[in-house]
Amino acid sequence: MASAAVLVVSGSAKERPYERGIRRALTVGLRTLRVRGSLEVYLVDDRTMRSLNKRYRGKDKPANVLSFPWPQQFIAFHFASRPLGEIYLGLDIIRRHGEDPLFLAVHGLLHLLGYDHVRAKDRKRMEAAERRIMRRVS
Repeated sequence: MASAAVLVVSGSAKERPYERGIRRALTVGLRTLRVRGSLEVYLVDDRTMRSLNKRYRGKDKPANVLSFPWPQQFIAFHFASRPLGEIYLGLDIIRRHGEDPLFLAVHGLLHLLGYDHVRAKDRKRMEAAERRIMRRVS
């Protein structure tokens, strides 16, 4: 079985109830895909998401999820497992839109692992992986 380490960090007490479910969903995702590695998830507010989205994507509005893969050329001797990257979840916008934070965490994980949804073929592959993981999370 693949070794997985998921750290979830919340910015405020109102976000803490989401931590356990998100950690579980991502651990299930890593195991389902047989990926060894560690990742960090940050539960942030609209202001933080808007700032990140503007800085890294040029979009001046909050996003629901952003993924930042760990650069492959970096050597991380101090980590027990290979760092995969960071996922940021904007819980304010997720709640406003009635979206599922567990699904969006899995979506962010797949982006860290190189999945995309720009082309139809890639979108189908990503959606199939999302369904497979979410069935195991439920």
